[in-house]
Amino acid sequence: MNKKSAATALAYPAEADLAYVVANREELVEEYYGLAVLVHDQMVVGSFKSVPEACTEGAARFGDGEFSVHNMLDYRGEEDRKWDDTLDNMTEEEAALLDKLWDAEDDGNHTPLDFTGR
Repeated sequence: MNKKSAATALAYPAEADLAYVVANREELVEEYYGLAVLVHDQMVVGSFKSVPEACTEGAARFGDGEFSVHNMLDYRGEEDRKWDDTLDNMTEEEAALLDKLWDAEDDGNHTPLDFTGR
């Protein structure tokens, strides 16, 4: 076996980790929303506030290239992305109104929010 094929045979199976994350996307996004997860052997072994933190920990625990890191914000569904964009683009007044609505007691009567008239 030449060096290239030996290295290929021993390469960490990051594709398997990716398949695990994609197959479990909904649950992982819900549990680790906004975090970077460290995955090793198709299992989440840690969560971190940033990708660099996850990479540093992965290298320390498993060695370079022997793990994968996935930013859970990259796996959000389209509705989550739209909601995040809405929140990111709100004015202070709109955010205050939303806070007030969230803090109010839920009486079952909800008025749709319309931010299109900015």
